[in-house]
Amino acid sequence: MARIDSIHINQFKFFADNDPIQLGGKHLLLYGENGSGKSSLFWALYTLLESVQKTDEHINRYFTQTDDASLVNVHAQPIDAGDWGAFIEATLTDGEGSYRVAVNDFSIKSRPRSQATLRASDFLNYRFMYKLHDCRHKDEINLFDLFQKEVFPYIITRAKFSLLHEPVETYDFNEIWDDLQKGVPALAEGEVSEDDQRREQKKFADKLRAFVEELKTLSSEINGVGNQLLREELGYPKIRFEVDCQQKFKPLGGRGELTGRDSDEPDGPLRLTLTIPEYDNIANVVRRPQSFLNEAKLTAIGIAIRLAILRRRSDYLRRAEFRILVLDDLLISLDMSNRRKVLDLLLKRYAPIYQLFILTHDRSFYHFAEKKIRIEYGQSDEWEFTEMYQDTISPIARPYFNTKKPNLKQAQDYFNVHDYSACGLYLRKECEKRLDELLPEGWKKTFKADGTSEPKNLNDKINSLEDFCAVEGIDYAPFRALKIYKDVILNTLAHNDIDSPLYRDELKLLMPVIKKLSTINRGTRILKQGEDLLFQVNNTVDGRKCTVGLRTRDSFVLLTEEDQPPRLSYFTKCEVRKVDRGTGWVDEHQSYDNINSLIEHYEQEVGVTAPKDLLNFLQYRNQPLRSKL
Repeated sequence: MARIDSIHINQFKFFADNDPIQLGGKHLLLYGENGSGKSSLFWALYTLLESVQKTDEHINRYFTQTDDASLVNVHAQPIDAGDWGAFIEATLTDGEGSYRVAVNDFSIKSRPRSQATLRASDFLNYRFMYKLHDCRHKDEINLFDLFQKEVFPYIITRAKFSLLHEPVETYDFNEIWDDLQKGVPALAEGEVSEDDQRREQKKFADKLRAFVEELKTLSSEINGVGNQLLREELGYPKIRFEVDCQQKFKPLGGRGELTGRDSDEPDGPLRLTLTIPEYDNIANVVRRPQSFLNEAKLTAIGIAIRLAILRRRSDYLRRAEFRILVLDDLLISLDMSNRRKVLDLLLKRYAPIYQLFILTHDRSFYHFAEKKIRIEYGQSDEWEFTEMYQDTISPIARPYFNTKKPNLKQAQDYFNVHDYSACGLYLRKECEKRLDELLPEGWKKTFKADGTSEPKNLNDKINSLEDFCAVEGIDYAPFRALKIYKDVILNTLAHNDIDSPLYRDELKLLMPVIKKLSTINRGTRILKQGEDLLFQVNNTVDGRKCTVGLRTRDSFVLLTEEDQPPRLSYFTKCEVRKVDRGTGWVDEHQSYDNINSLIEHYEQEVGVTAPKDLLNFLQYRNQPLRSKL
């Protein structure tokens, strides 16, 4: 399966004559400040794939600056008659060619799998969510128009339909609905008897009924998959939504045949209403979702609906040349805890299937997502992390991309060009970053006599590393040089002669040490807060034993070292809930700052030493915790 290797956007919306965006087949996490052109990137990818099903005329209108539908940069100058040099091109990995669209360039439509690629991909932004909120209190939320624009063009029916107005058979939802909207086919001259009219009306009514059944099937699938996502992944187990297909028709003639042409409903003959039949285990208490639910809950429901629809489109996954999932500020109305749930869902379930493009103007979310990807999921090699700004130096406004190089790579580059002070600065940044990720929160602070605390400086964090390694069972020997030569990076500009061979050699010595530090990761979550576990310690000599039930007070995370299997980090807060010393369970409540102290307490009570392989020692749902891997 190919992926997008690079994206070249030229003279399109905010993009001028920009260089290609290099991805190398990786996912993209992009921060774009307001006015930087972030959404232009979203619409460029959208326009590229949408062109697969557009007419040649439509495509040319997008890329003709003088047309009312133009998407050409307003500063673009014509390079030829009718050509302003605007194009969008996505080059694929593995030499699979490119998807390109421009004025009079419609080659994208001739690629054999381009239709499947369009339908296997999806673009999610605030527009879909806005429809859920943009509704008066007295009105039902009717999603039919939204589905007509954003869902029907990308899904197929389960049964084949013969169109009424053309001799064509199709599974295409959009084609079928367009055909039905034309109404009962006009009869040829000479075929105007009442029976002929009723025959055509019945044929139309039968097709309409069949289409309604397809909509009901689609609604049922959305309700099943969407509510499961809402309950299990998005953190709302007490809300159940329902997308319900309703038909609003007037009877025609004495036989009560149905037609969609004479409906007196202002929204048309078909409706897809969103209701909340159950909230907090109470049935039918929510009359109007838009008035009762807050923005975060409505957004979560909208995300669940869209992802359920994406599941329906999975028929195209195997036939697509590539698959992208593009999100532009989709999570803006969610607080950070809810964003975390959606991000977990994307990284666990969708990153293995799609090439993800996560675009945001929220810098705090960008850094949160970057840290989660790098540390908790250990997927930094699979992502490009890019920041996007408006180029204020160029005479014509355009995007400016700042693709982040890893600190160690920056340090190495500066070392090789003999800029040793800059090398030292980036080594310091990497060292501090890694220590902040490794050390527990309490080890990164200095506690005062008055009960307050302040962050430790880098010198104190380096001094804490030896004790941290001792507790976690990490070999500290490779890091001794960090303690000896730490002054080299603590204040690089304070050295008398930063060009001296001694300073250069110390930097050269420290680089592999900090690189080794970067191979240790602590943060990949294996168990969330509030989960219950058991462990047992037995003294086979005197028969004393103790079974302990505990609950996590924060996430249980893994510690990984190069060329070693993952193990559970000892620095995980937990609480004892109950203890069985052979005579039955007794409630006990005691909190511990780390799992190591908790286990040692009961080891001392029983008089034994437990094995240190905590993934096998701790039991979760009657299985070793290792089963969670």
